[in-house]
Amino acid sequence: MSLVLLFYYFFAMSSPTYIGISVTKKADQWQINKIKNEGTADQTGLLAGDRIVKVDGKLPENQTSVKKWLIIEQAKEVTVERGGQKISYTFIENQLNLQRYFEFLMLVIIMLIFLGWYSQRQIISRRSSYFYYFVVSVILTLLAIVPSSTGNTVARCILILMISFFPLFICVFSYRTYIIKEQLNRNKTALFCLAILLINSILLLGNLMFDMPIQVIQYLNSGIFYMLFVSLLVISLGHVLKKDNKSSDANLVLLSLLSTLPFLFCYMLQLGWAAPFSVVIPFLILPIMALFHRLTLSKSFIFRYRLPYQVFYLIITASTTLVIILLILLSHYVPLYIVGIYGFLLTYALLSIIIEMLSLIRRDKRTNDDLTAFLVAEEEREKISLHIHDTLIQDIVYFIRKLKEKEAVSTTDPEAIEILEETIYLLRELCTDVYPLMIQELGLKSALANMASQLQKKYPVLITLKIEVIDLQLSEKVSNFVLRSVKELMINSILHGQAKGITLSVTEDDHAYRFSIVDDGCFIVKEKMVRTDNHFGIDKIKEKLKLLNGTIAIETANGTCIWFTIPEMKETSK
Repeated sequence: MSLVLLFYYFFAMSSPTYIGISVTKKADQWQINKIKNEGTADQTGLLAGDRIVKVDGKLPENQTSVKKWLIIEQAKEVTVERGGQKISYTFIENQLNLQRYFEFLMLVIIMLIFLGWYSQRQIISRRSSYFYYFVVSVILTLLAIVPSSTGNTVARCILILMISFFPLFICVFSYRTYIIKEQLNRNKTALFCLAILLINSILLLGNLMFDMPIQVIQYLNSGIFYMLFVSLLVISLGHVLKKDNKSSDANLVLLSLLSTLPFLFCYMLQLGWAAPFSVVIPFLILPIMALFHRLTLSKSFIFRYRLPYQVFYLIITASTTLVIILLILLSHYVPLYIVGIYGFLLTYALLSIIIEMLSLIRRDKRTNDDLTAFLVAEEEREKISLHIHDTLIQDIVYFIRKLKEKEAVSTTDPEAIEILEETIYLLRELCTDVYPLMIQELGLKSALANMASQLQKKYPVLITLKIEVIDLQLSEKVSNFVLRSVKELMINSILHGQAKGITLSVTEDDHAYRFSIVDDGCFIVKEKMVRTDNHFGIDKIKEKLKLLNGTIAIETANGTCIWFTIPEMKETSK
């Protein structure tokens, strides 16, 4: 869709001339309301207040851009009346619109590359899907800005709709719940943003189909930008009044509000000051980065902050330097004291997020160290299990075969071979407890079924398997951990809970696997159960699940249900 709009806008701007005239209607007469900086009209002698007589030889009310959007662009000549005299002005073509379009296009290409990378990282939840839609809406908005300023109706409609959606996106992302229906029931600011979206959509549709009052057209032309500012203020006020939200969430709204100010007041509206695109647009990247950080923090993405300290400090330093340079450049177009106040507020909004990211990286580093230790321990378990299987067990098997070759054994010591075979059985069971080698041969699903069958032979229990996942995408080490954990929980149910029936369920939801062990026994396992009989307790399972970004829960309403989840992550599923 973006590519289609890209080429459509390019060919729709048949004349790249930027004239820069906004008009209004007073007493059934069209007048010049404002002449924008850098436009060719600013160099011709046209004045605000001139009454427009004709545009390219046609009455102004017959021009769609004038009648619907109150702008004059892509024109070659304008005739005005001033002091009873009619004066015609011819505009010299310039390349400013085309240049601006390509500048926006470069930014769109960068965002499309980011979107392609992001889509490869897996959209795993509702909130990350919303972020995907948000980035797409930003791309559509950037593509529509320049064509919209030339009076292109399609671009104008897209720009109005995307600006109307923006506060609703920020409102959704800034609260803890991402369920739209629930948020609308509990959050009045979300209702306000939705109402603004509906009102803007109705007014836009009405303007396309009918001749609307000049007040409606003025609102769609410039008032909608003021409404965006008001909507962000309302969201900010809602956060101040709602005490249970985190400060970093409130900073996301504040950062969004601050980042849009240069673009709105120095580029789109030019109220007193005008700044070039290259200065104001980079500020709009800040809320997108902050939003990506918030969703990363809430584990909505597979992406995690796992950069070396030196690299991360370099990125922070470069980003801070860029913001400082942008503020210095902005001071050439806006009074210094205003830039100083703006820079103070922007730093305040960014500082807590930077501190939060640093804290997260330190915590991830400790987690990575623990996860590395977990993987190393699994490798050691594998080595021990293989050593027992390939040396000790094989030696005993060889020794039994030699004993059987001697007929004296059966007459002198008939129990010797039975003892040795029992030893082999115990050693193989120990191998299974230490590191189940059957994963390599059978896979996790078959290994679970084999383990359940062995338990049924050993204990008076009926085990039912309900595995609803076609392919368990987990690494061998994680699969072995899962198999040992499920076995441990089942043995707890049999030995401690006196269960006679156990149901093992394996399901997949939101790119995470859920393993549920439900029994008809009594729950008496202690939270701090110590390691006994070559098994590890629930506390050990919980510790290792935390390293794998998993969860565990116990329900004891009817019988006992212990379930744990492990996310399907590419970092650990290779």
